Amino acid sequence: MSFDNYITINAKDCSILHLPAEQMQALQFFNSGAIAFNRFSFKQQYNSEESNSLIEYDNKSNSWWTDRYIGEAAFNYEGIDYKLSIYPRFGELFLFRMFEEIYNIKLTNSKNLLSKTQDIQFLIRKVISFFWIQLLSNANKHGLPRHTSTNYHQGSKIKGKIDVTKTIKSLNKSNLITSSFNEKTINITIAGIVLQAYKILKSDYGIGNINLPDNAQDALVELFSEKLNIK
Repeated sequence: MSFDNYITINAKDCSILHLPAEQMQALQFFNSGAIAFNRFSFKQQYNSEESNSLIEYDNKSNSWWTDRYIGEAAFNYEGIDYKLSIYPRFGELFLFRMFEEIYNIKLTNSKNLLSKTQDIQFLIRKVISFFWIQLLSNANKHGLPRHTSTNYHQGSKIKGKIDVTKTIKSLNKSNLITSSFNEKTINITIAGIVLQAYKILKSDYGIGNINLPDNAQDALVELFSEKLNIK
């Protein structure tokens, strides 16, 4: 969808909507489609008791209110493009501080910068960074994922256990003992995904401005110290 010519709908979560009639109709249309296709739930099974509606009608105030969602969406209604932006009602800075407490993460950005930003994409990127860091921290509680590989050693000393078959063959040629041993090494595939994700989050999502929790920091330090051949 092109945003060269669109109508902007700005709102705050859990707040009353004061919109022109045509924008309200467009938003109701978009909301109905979202509910029908369960677009705002990340759960595999739909629970009818849980609300996944962007807006709700309040009979007491005789008005429409936004729900708890924040974010940005684009849609088309009757040939007109709309861009919906729902901001946190207490401000981005307050939301960031909540995430800092919940996820044990500290932002190094100045409060002045955060309090002045009006870019909701900046907010979304930071939230994604928070989630990624927390998942990495949880995943590294038991160390980085590794796999076991069998290696062989030839020499006058034994490393691991003797491989009888290979030793007989090597004794005839070089008079060396062949032994085998198991070694755990970092899973290259998973390591590559983590490092690539971190580089993207650092360059585009400002993750470098977040003080990482110990588990997440330890994982990244170990991955970079391994000097893996990952582009």
